[in-house]
Amino acid sequence: MGGILRKSVALGLLAVLVWSGCDRMGGSPGAEEREANYIAGQNFRIQHQLDKAIDSFEQAVLVNPSSAAAHLALADLFFQRSAFINSAYHYNRHQQLLERRGQKPDSTVAGRLEACELQLALKYSQQLSRQQTDTELEVLRRQLAEKDSTIQRLQAELLLRPALGPSGIGTSGGTQPTAPQANGLTNPVPSNPTVPTSGQGTTRSGESNPGTTPERPRAPTPRSHVVRSGETPAAIARKYGVSTRALLAANPGLSPTRMKVGTVLRIPTP
Repeated sequence: MGGILRKSVALGLLAVLVWSGCDRMGGSPGAEEREANYIAGQNFRIQHQLDKAIDSFEQAVLVNPSSAAAHLALADLFFQRSAFINSAYHYNRHQQLLERRGQKPDSTVAGRLEACELQLALKYSQQLSRQQTDTELEVLRRQLAEKDSTIQRLQAELLLRPALGPSGIGTSGGTQPTAPQANGLTNPVPSNPTVPTSGQGTTRSGESNPGTTPERPRAPTPRSHVVRSGETPAAIARKYGVSTRALLAANPGLSPTRMKVGTVLRIPTP
């Protein structure tokens, strides 16, 4: 009788041990949620100590990589912190483990996994769009700088170009017409011919001819300046050695406080 009782007790203990081992290694929901690291993670989560909770749940995954409960807890915590890459991984892993067991994943998990994927797609599409926009803006800046340089150069050349007379010939000088000869050839006609009278001879060397007009001195070439960013009338006047008043007088209508970049100013003679 005593031997039969001992055998019954031994078989009962063996059944309990076998059931416990299978429950722990098989990854059933009850065993996963009774694991020590998982319990610690839940306690830290209730206390809002999220870093410690994440560490505990990760330890639970290390102890049992098939712990769907630990993967779900990690996915929720990472989703709460907007760490969508990590969250998507653990949600996906949780679904895979449930499907292997023949269980249907919760619709909430599927919705959060989709939300993670949308957030990641939005993030990287914005980065690509921002990079493309920056490249286009840089190209436009270079084109504007080149056009601005060309405009300033053309304005300076236009200001320095000599004025033309009504006939299109420069007013600074010209050629005198030549008188035709009887044989069809032309002889140069002096600009101021003199006819010697009786009692007068040719002009000696070194003496001025009263009939000639002295050559006029050439007018100085006008100077100009193209206004750049940050320049003031006083700074421009100092640069060319003139007074600010003279600079403003040479450019009527110029407002010292409203000078525009690219404006061409006339520089008076010092």
